[in-house]
Amino acid sequence: MLTGMKNLIVFCLMGLMATNALTITLKNGVEQCIWEVGKAGDQLYASYEVTKGDEKNIIVSITDKNKAKVYQSEGKPSDDFSYNFEGENRITMCFSTRRSEETSISFRYQVGNELKPINKSPRTEYVTSNDVNNLADKLQYVATEIYAMQDEQRYTREKQHNYKQDLIKLKRKVIISSLFEAVVMLLCVLLQFFQYRSMIRV
Repeated sequence: MLTGMKNLIVFCLMGLMATNALTITLKNGVEQCIWEVGKAGDQLYASYEVTKGDEKNIIVSITDKNKAKVYQSEGKPSDDFSYNFEGENRITMCFSTRRSEETSISFRYQVGNELKPINKSPRTEYVTSNDVNNLADKLQYVATEIYAMQDEQRYTREKQHNYKQDLIKLKRKVIISSLFEAVVMLLCVLLQFFQYRSMIRV
């Protein structure tokens, strides 16, 4: 559902202990929002981390159904927050950036009763900046290996081409040598013929 410049992505909670982990991509400064409905006694725990893009311009805000701000941060690369529902309420969590460049955010949240704060548990679902850097290093290594293989293939092709040219040259030399040998043998036969002929006349 699109309202103004907001894209509302609806995620339904499937269980009390369910944890939602996702990656949000901000493009062209368009705000991305997620909302959840909770009842009295429920708790909302959430955390986020910027994994790509300019983290200094990231804006995170949480509002209730009356548009009252529950949480807001600007320029934080990562943070954790919680909210206790005093009654039935719809909480909207929005992410935006002042820049038009693409920004990616790893976001994790859960809503329910008697939930443990997710900032105290391992964030196994997160794609962190270290993971991105490690992946970039691995991709660079793979690219280097591919370039090395391509160079080896080019070298092999050039070597095969040179070998083929050498074979052609050798074949030509053999043919020329055979022709020269045949001519020499023919001259020898003619010479012997004339010698025998001279001897017969004498």
